[in-house]
Amino acid sequence: MLNGYGLLEFGRGLRLEQWGPYRLIRPDPTAGGATANPGEWDDADAVYEGEKGKGVWNLRGELPGEWPVRFDDIQLLVRLTPYKHTGVFPEQQQNWQWLRKQSKRAGRALKVLNLFAYTGGATSS
Repeated sequence: MLNGYGLLEFGRGLRLEQWGPYRLIRPDPTAGGATANPGEWDDADAVYEGEKGKGVWNLRGELPGEWPVRFDDIQLLVRLTPYKHTGVFPEQQQNWQWLRKQSKRAGRALKVLNLFAYTGGATSS
């Protein structure tokens, strides 16, 4: 499980997410329907407004340039990008778990081609 991340609610084409200590609102065209708890959205620390790549993050308070979010014993850095992303894709967590399981099962160093290397979550040093 990605510690410090949670999808809190979605609807009206938006997602309300918890990223460590910060709440973000990002557009998501698949987030249909109404929201169940409209008041939850008022406490967001940042809202991405506009189209992907043409929008801007509106900060409702101070946020650092980047902050850590943990996945088991891996620490990933989250940052607000001009393209509504944070640099970490939580939906990849099952892939990270599978890769870790396979590498432990092999009992030896593996060479792996990671075709989704944007976050570095599956990159070893």
